[in-house]
Amino acid sequence: MGDRLRSTASMTRTVAYVMGLLALGGALVLADAFGAMLGIVAFTAAVIPLVPYIGIAHLLEGTAELVDAAEKPAFASSPANGLEPLEEGTPHGYYPDPGTPGQMRWWDGRGWDSMTKPEDN
Repeated sequence: MGDRLRSTASMTRTVAYVMGLLALGGALVLADAFGAMLGIVAFTAAVIPLVPYIGIAHLLEGTAELVDAAEKPAFASSPANGLEPLEEGTPHGYYPDPGTPGQMRWWDGRGWDSMTKPEDN
């Protein structure tokens, strides 16, 4: 879900930027034909309505971060489950379960998951 929100934010921002560039092109044509002041007024009138789209894109990105945080497994490493986290930057994979000897537990790169398997001998 977070990736879809980021994609929508990126698309929204891109549309606003393209429309801004088109407004700038139109303003330059008007400025060349009718004078600089008319070009500035036309550009301003065309770009100001685009500002909310940039704000919407930022809101979507912020919402994506919240969704990602909410989708993190409930069993993630925390003092509540008693499992100590691995060192920051440790890649995802199976590691010896700090709570159960002889068992491997999945580390997702941020916290412990509930997936386990017997330790490889």
